[in-house]
Amino acid sequence: MNDSTFDRLKQFIVDRVGVYEEEVKPESRLYDDLGVYGDDATELLIEYGKKFKVDVSKFMAADYWLKDVLTRIAAHLISKIAELLPHNWTPIL
Repeated sequence: MNDSTFDRLKQFIVDRVGVYEEEVKPESRLYDDLGVYGDDATELLIEYGKKFKVDVSKFMAADYWLKDVLTRIAAHLISKIAELLPHNWTPIL
């Protein structure tokens, strides 16, 4: 992730989560470092999709994605959050 992309992601996280810029680093984890989990994490992913123009409208999260993402998101690196969006998501086998 280049610096410009990370800066945009960082500002998005700061605005939505209410943390200080210094707290958001490429290695930050949503739950462990920023305290984001559960419904808040799900809403954050949806807002991320809207902000960065990712269409998630036809994705049925409850069918298989949501449970897995909620399990994984707490330990997922914030700089790699896009990996959990529906168009990038792959289940852990």
